[in-house]
Amino acid sequence: MSRWRMWLQALNTDDEKARWKFVANRRNAAEWMLSEVTKKNVDIMGMFVDVEVMATVSTVGPYYPKLVKEFVCNMTTNIDDSTCPNFQK
Repeated sequence: MSRWRMWLQALNTDDEKARWKFVANRRNAAEWMLSEVTKKNVDIMGMFVDVEVMATVSTVGPYYPKLVKEFVCNMTTNIDDSTCPNFQK
């Protein structure tokens, strides 16, 4: 179960649930509209989903492949170290 769905179940009122369900569905729709070129880069797509930036990187436009290559090249060796000051930033 996704984090969105678990969080949605934890909301108290029906109004809150309806509002956030709309947001979650809108986000999911944006993620499904990826181009075929983007879908070919499956090895790094999981990483974008895990850090919840899929909608951001998928709407960059024609510069997306270059952006991804630059992003991956600029990652530090201690990217998974939680004691690093730049962890998840």
